[in-house]
Amino acid sequence: MIRVLPLLLLLGACVHYHAAPVDMEATVLEAPAPPGGALPYEKAVEWAVLHNPDLLALRKRAAAVNVSVPPEPPEVEAGIDSDRNPELVLVLDVFSLLGTGRRGAVKALARARRNEAWMAHHQRAREIAAEIAEAYEVERVLASLPMPEATFDPAPYVRAGFAPASAESVMRATAEALKAEARRREAERASNRLALLRLLGASSLASVEIAAPPDAPWPEPPPADWRQVLKARADLQRRLASYEVAEGEFRRAVAEQYPALVVSPSVGGDPTGFFGAVTVTLPIGASKEARAAEAARDAARLELEGAVLDGLRDAEAARHQAEAAAATLMAATMRRAAQEEILRTAMAELEGRSGSFLDVVFSVEGVVDAAAAEREAALDEVRARLAAARAAGWPVLP
Repeated sequence: MIRVLPLLLLLGACVHYHAAPVDMEATVLEAPAPPGGALPYEKAVEWAVLHNPDLLALRKRAAAVNVSVPPEPPEVEAGIDSDRNPELVLVLDVFSLLGTGRRGAVKALARARRNEAWMAHHQRAREIAAEIAEAYEVERVLASLPMPEATFDPAPYVRAGFAPASAESVMRATAEALKAEARRREAERASNRLALLRLLGASSLASVEIAAPPDAPWPEPPPADWRQVLKARADLQRRLASYEVAEGEFRRAVAEQYPALVVSPSVGGDPTGFFGAVTVTLPIGASKEARAAEAARDAARLELEGAVLDGLRDAEAARHQAEAAAATLMAATMRRAAQEEILRTAMAELEGRSGSFLDVVFSVEGVVDAAAAEREAALDEVRARLAAARAAGWPVLP
C-alpha cells in the first residue's frame, strides 16, 4: 500500500526562503547612530531597547519558540486489498487530535520555553539599563572631579641658592605625573563613552553626548527589604522560568509513558470495513525517561532555591560594599583637600623665607597622589553604588 500525506494542506502553509546576508563592514558603517544633542538617561535606555543587537537577538530567540503545536498529521494510505479492491485508509492519532495526552504536554512545554526566552530578554534589558546608568554616573563623576593646580616653578629659588639644581628635575617629574593624571581621566571618559555606544547598539565610529544626571548620588540607595529583592531581581525570574521548563519536560515525559490510540478508517470495495482498525502503541522504556526528567526538574528546583539564597546574600553584601566605598570616597576627598591646604601653607612659608623647598616638593607630590586616589575612590563608589542597586533589582523596566 502506498502512503501519502495531505500535500495540499502542507503546501499551503509553507514558508518561502529569503536570504539574509551578513556584511561585517556594513555592521560598522550602517549601525544606527544615537540621537544628536544631549541624550538623557531615559532616552538612552529607550534607544538601547530598540537598537541593541543583543536584545534584538533575544527577541528573535523568543519568537523562534513555536507554541502552536499541531496535532500529529493524518496520513492517507492508498492501495488495494487482498481481493484486489481499491482501498483508502486514513490514519489518525485520536489523543493528538483532541489536544490531550502528549500533545497537551508538548504545548505546555513550548509555552514554558517561550516564557523562559522572554525572561532572558527582560534580564538582559535590565542589565543594559543598569550599565547605561553606570556610564552616565561615571561621566558625571569624572567631569566634576576637581583637577589640582599643583604648579610650582623652582627656577628662581635655584638661582638664589635656596634650592639645589636638581629641584627643577624633581618638579618636572611631578608636573609630568600631574599631566598623566589628567590624561588618565580623559582615557577613562573615552572608554566610558565607547562602552555606552556599544550598549546603545552604535559603533565606535559614532559619538554620543551624555546629559549629566543629577548631582546627588543616583540612583537612590536600595531598600533593605528582602521580599522586594525577590520580586524585583530579573535573574531570579529567569531561574523560575527555567524551573517551569524543567517542569514541562517532566510532564511531557510522563505523558510519553501512556499508549497512543491510532484509528484507521478506510474506504474500499468492502463497505463493512469502513471503520478499519484501532491500534494501540505501547511506549516501551518511557518510564526511564520520565524518571530522568523528574530528576532534572528537582535539580532545577534546587538550583532556584540556591539562587534565591545567593540573591539575598549578594544584595546585602553589595549594600555594605557601597557604604564602605562611599566612606572611602569621603576620606579620599578630605585627604585631597588637606593636601592642597598643606601645599598652600608650604608655598607661603617658602615665600616668607621660613619654609623649606623640600616641604613644597613633598606637598606637590602629595596633592598629585591624593588626586589620583580620589579619582579611583570616586569610580569605585559609583560602581559599588550601582552594583548595590542592581543586586536589589534596580532598575525595574515597564
